[in-house]
Amino acid sequence: MAMFNPPHPGVIIAESLEYTGLFVNAVAPSTLSRAIRGETAISPEMVVKLEPAVIGSARHWLAMQSAYDLWQAQKETDNSATNVVFTSPDKQLQHV
Repeated sequence: MAMFNPPHPGVIIAESLEYTGLFVNAVAPSTLSRAIRGETAISPEMVVKLEPAVIGSARHWLAMQSAYDLWQAQKETDNSATNVVFTSPDKQLQHV
């Protein structure tokens, strides 16, 4: 089930770091700050480095980023002009 307007995972990472009271020096402060403000996506490398300090696995954080990105794309993309084309077994195109 898709979440409606999921939060940027950086916001939740900020809450997680605040909750645990941990400071992370494995990620450049400017990079972490941009992610926390939702200005940039969290990367696989970032979440692997953050995994020991935040609640949840790297895989979990990347899934959240993917859900956020997909929701944003669905909201911003106009696919009304998209044509769906099926090919039949005899390779003739059938437009829907």
